[in-house]
Amino acid sequence: MIGIDGHTYYAHRLAWLYVHGRWPKDKIDHHNTDKLTNRFSNLREASNSQNQMNQRLSAANTSGYKGVYRKGDKYIAQLKKDGKHHYLGIHETPEAASAAYALAAKELFGEFARLA
Repeated sequence: MIGIDGHTYYAHRLAWLYVHGRWPKDKIDHHNTDKLTNRFSNLREASNSQNQMNQRLSAANTSGYKGVYRKGDKYIAQLKKDGKHHYLGIHETPEAASAAYALAAKELFGEFARLA
């Protein structure tokens, strides 16, 4: 946060303003997910949904794979885009479920897909 004339601003939003001469339309996504790395090459405009796509693996995840959870002795893959859940099937191994997630994430999320 940076204070200017009694207002506080996020450094990444100020960096965007400085380079582009305008405020970002929505969110600013940190490509490498490190919010302290405000190099312009690490910043990109994103919708809230796109910003969520680029999240790291949750600390609460128990399968070790993004978009994969265990149910009994099987593994289920799923993802969410624009508020809609996409069920990607039941798989025998966490690796197979992760592969299904990776394929769908690349297709649906494009450059914002983060697989781990």
